[in-house]
Amino acid sequence: MKINNKSNKIKKNILFIFLVILIITGICFFNYRMDPYSFFKNKHYMILSNYPTEMIYTVMKIYKDQKADTVVIGGSDAWALFNELFKRFFNNLSFDGINYSQYKEILDNYLKFHPETKKVIIVINYINIINDIQISLPECKETNLTLREYQNILFSTNATMNSLLLLKDSFVNKYINTDNTTGIDNKFFIEFKPKQSDKFESSLEELDRVENKNFNSIISLIKMLDEKNIDYVFIIPPYNSVFLAITNGQKNAQKKIDNFKRFLVKTVPEDKKIYDFAFVNKYTSSDLSENKDALYINLSHPSIIFGTKIFKILYKDKDADKSIYFLLNRKNIESVIKKENNLLTNYIKNNYETIQYYKELRETQREEDILYLKRIYEDSFSDDSKQEYEYLTQKIAGE
Repeated sequence: MKINNKSNKIKKNILFIFLVILIITGICFFNYRMDPYSFFKNKHYMILSNYPTEMIYTVMKIYKDQKADTVVIGGSDAWALFNELFKRFFNNLSFDGINYSQYKEILDNYLKFHPETKKVIIVINYINIINDIQISLPECKETNLTLREYQNILFSTNATMNSLLLLKDSFVNKYINTDNTTGIDNKFFIEFKPKQSDKFESSLEELDRVENKNFNSIISLIKMLDEKNIDYVFIIPPYNSVFLAITNGQKNAQKKIDNFKRFLVKTVPEDKKIYDFAFVNKYTSSDLSENKDALYINLSHPSIIFGTKIFKILYKDKDADKSIYFLLNRKNIESVIKKENNLLTNYIKNNYETIQYYKELRETQREEDILYLKRIYEDSFSDDSKQEYEYLTQKIAGE
């Protein structure tokens, strides 16, 4: 009798272990098939903000075979300008909300996985110069995936929840959503909150403290790249003129913006390029209510149509529009600052009502009603944007 009880107990234990293994295997297979982090379906670096912060270096380990001689690093601007359609030309390390010390940290670890890198495109904005951003990054010790990282990908609560959400969305889109309008919104559209420029209202002492901290981080980044003998360019992204005007109205803002540009030309070696797209011109002053040029996602985030224009400039395309940037250097910095400020002053004078309208939207966070929910479709493009879209899909995306 005792033998039978013991035998039954062993069988129950074996069955329990088998069920546990079956459940674990099932969850892992489910998460593998749903691929909530796009680790298995889309093998390319694009917008690290899609991943939990602790998985940044997991991404690098998984995508380390995606060789590229050029990499883009920056915040949400970098993703807005250069999404996955540019993957044939460079990897993208954009991460929403990182500070400049983390540019260096993330890039330093990336270079361990990609020693073939020859050039870095650094998208740098002056709003973050006065932001004391604190994001805790994980350590990067191993070059291969650890057991803990496998668990996070295939058997974590977050992964399973995200898989279930994907399954729900897939079901809704297939069986419930009856809107069959065709367009290209997924390639152009992503929801970003507008950059908040109210930090400029902080005390001058606090602004100086944060500014010095970020300036030192940029100096360290430049030093690291020079020591590794890696080429680099800086890009100041093309904010919409309304955003430039609203920012200009903040206390100490223009002084700090001008100081930022002077710092760059003083710090960056003269053989490196600094492209400044953040000034009033025919594209940055495009009408957001119409959005026919498809140039902006919102006031402070340009779309990949603008990214295509910048791509042409970086890659010296014969059709590149040289009128949409200033190439900053030590000789021209004061004249460029003066010219940009004059352009902005005239824009503010001639567009007062428009600026006030968007300022109200920003203050009440209703900007999303006009811009966040506005999709970009091929049939709404201006002739100029149609040309950029054709270039984007044929030459860049290779479609």
